[in-house]
Formats: sequence, C-alpha cells, structure tokens
Amino acid sequence: MVDPHPPMHELDIVHILKDILESVNDAVIIADVHQRIRFFNVKAEEVFGYDRGEVLGQDLTLLIAEDYRENHRGFLDRCAERGQLTAASEIRRCTGRRKDG
Repeated sequence: MVDPHPPMHELDIVHILKDILESVNDAVIIADVHQRIRFFNVKAEEVFGYDRGEVLGQDLTLLIAEDYRENHRGFLDRCAERGQLTAASEIRRCTGRRKDG
C-alpha cells in the first residue's frame, strides 16, 4: 500500500518556508553565523531600499545605522561566548540604515 501522505523532503520544507517568509508583511532578513545576509524578502527591499541582489552575501552591518554597529557587534560577541543566539537571548532595539542613508 502506498502512503497517501509521504514525508516531506527537506527541500520541500525549505521552499515552503521561503514562500511563507516572502509573503509576510514584515521585513525578514536572515544572516548566517558570519553575519552574511542569506535571505532578504520583498518587504525588506521596500523598507531598506536595496534589491536583494545588492545585499545577499553582504555583512549585516550594511543595514545597521553607524551609531548602532559597535553595540550590535558586542551583542553578537556575547551570544557567541554563551553559545546561543535566540530571540530570548536579549531584547534589543537598533536603528536600521536605508540605502539612501
């Protein structure tokens, strides 16, 4: 008997998650452990004024206002020392930087 609900493959899950993140009404940016931007949705393009091709692979600090960059790096260093980076790690607020300044 063939299973009518075969398990989803990892690639299918990735595509579904990407579609969800593209459709939300908030800017979503995902960076890797080296703080290189790996995902930049349509709303992020609107908010920051960059096309995704301009930011993918770039350092996340590109999108952080100059005055907040040092604090951001300190936050990441503390997370690395603790060995965790989660939404509950620390509540923070910083000002972003649009392409036009």
